[in-house]
Amino acid sequence: MRFCCKQLLLLGGLVLLYLPVQAQQAYPKGYFRSPLDISLKLSGTFGELRTNHFHSGLDIRTNSVEGLNIYAAADGFVSRVKVSAYGYGLALYVDHPNGYTTVYAHLQQFQGDIADWVYKKHYEKESFELDITLYPNELPVKKGQVIALSGNSGGSGGPHLHFEIRDTKTEEILNPQLFGFPVADKVAPTFAFVELVPHGPGSQINGSGNVKKMWVQRDKAGNTFLTKQQLQMWGGFYVQTKVSDKHDGNGFNNGIYRLLLLDGKDTLYAFQADAFAFAETRYANTVMDYKQKVLKREQIYRCMRTPGNKSTVVAKRNSDGIIGLLPGESKTLLLVATDFAGNTSKLDFAVIGAEQRTAELLATAAPSERYSPDKPLNIIKEDLRVSMPAWNFYDTLDLVYRKTIKPFVAFSAVHTLHTADEPIHGFYTISIKQNGLPDSLRSKTVLVNVGLNNSRNATAGVWKADFFEAKVRSFGDFYLSIDTVAPVVRALNFKAGASYRAGQRLNFKLSDNLVGLASYQVYIDGQWQYHYFDGKTASLQLPLEKKLVSGNHLLEIVVKDGVGNTTQYQANFNLL
Repeated sequence: MRFCCKQLLLLGGLVLLYLPVQAQQAYPKGYFRSPLDISLKLSGTFGELRTNHFHSGLDIRTNSVEGLNIYAAADGFVSRVKVSAYGYGLALYVDHPNGYTTVYAHLQQFQGDIADWVYKKHYEKESFELDITLYPNELPVKKGQVIALSGNSGGSGGPHLHFEIRDTKTEEILNPQLFGFPVADKVAPTFAFVELVPHGPGSQINGSGNVKKMWVQRDKAGNTFLTKQQLQMWGGFYVQTKVSDKHDGNGFNNGIYRLLLLDGKDTLYAFQADAFAFAETRYANTVMDYKQKVLKREQIYRCMRTPGNKSTVVAKRNSDGIIGLLPGESKTLLLVATDFAGNTSKLDFAVIGAEQRTAELLATAAPSERYSPDKPLNIIKEDLRVSMPAWNFYDTLDLVYRKTIKPFVAFSAVHTLHTADEPIHGFYTISIKQNGLPDSLRSKTVLVNVGLNNSRNATAGVWKADFFEAKVRSFGDFYLSIDTVAPVVRALNFKAGASYRAGQRLNFKLSDNLVGLASYQVYIDGQWQYHYFDGKTASLQLPLEKKLVSGNHLLEIVVKDGVGNTTQYQANFNLL
């Protein structure tokens, strides 16, 4: 469909009319400077759909290198320091007098007084992992002060700076682009395909209960469109689409800022990435098509608000994106995707209500029990207990359960709870009765969850009589097993009895066969030593500090897993 000027003006009015409240709030532009002194090119945008979370900031590229200066965005003071082998890695939180907090994550190292302060805290607490809240003005910073160097620490998948702005009082996370950070972008979002999804018993599209997928076409002038075709709908359906955005001179596919589904003057669905609270972040799993995300790594926006979606990034509407048509009734639906710079792409398509339902041979479904998301889910069986709070899944669930005999390595039957590609919002409790477990091994018991692609995760828990109870956050196959194998410490560039110099870094790999590492400590001659651990590579690095005296020393690395299995790696070395 071609749009005339009046139609475009009308569309623009509709877009403005249905903006969420946050976008109409004034944010201080020019108050914050860029945290880097290079042009801002993004590998991740605010509100992007990630597995289990909305992306909470801007991922700023650092030219594929570490060690770039990170600058305080404005005057303020360091309010929190977090050091972790996972997640944000090395991270700084800076409170500012205007009521906002800036966050700098995946850092390589801190700088200046901040580095000295953090180093002392490592030794005070004898821990690499830190999470410390500071007093106001304990560590003041000035706008433009170098506070850290960029890195790749924690769960980062490559060198970059993760940068956030939060409301200091409420801790609500805000889109940093609302504050005027310059990102060159004249490129409109790109639609890849649109899917129409039957919703509700008996619903059909063109006589089938399957999803109807329509690939986006492009003409010689670069205009995008969907090939015209007859789309006959029976019952309810919703729309979902794969759409992404690129910026000038940047090949990364990023998330979009706004997505609307319009029916004439009516807005059926509205997503906008301005702000969200931390408690909302896992609602990303229901804003996206979760199954395609975890199985195919497709980032698909669902234009439907499920009953369990409490996120403010999706506006509440009467229909919540579920569309129903009377026989013979026709609609022209319009998808509008917009990036933060205002570049907009549109797709329209027509649908019509079918005159009757087509007879369809359906596959026999596995036995299931229906649960509503607004009520707790409780299962009590002879050897299984499940307790899940209300609103822990997002829509009506036909839960499939089955029990199979225990495998060779198990001390219980295998209990299958639904499928691992169904998202769960929060933790719930599962208890399984043991079968044939010796009392001497109760302290080594773990709950094993077999998930997607036969991945295994093990969780420690507690015994309640003959039932072992643990907290989990997914569906899948569950059974009891034991973990009696201690973690492994493997030296990479260290050899017992060898000589080294101060300033050298000794590297080791840590691993565990099942439940995972719980703690790791490093000592030289019985004294705790600063070290660095990277969770994604399981790499431990020990810098030999200049304060160590020359001569022979005893190195000890103590590693424990989640059920207490312990390895004490000991070796002598000589410091020149």
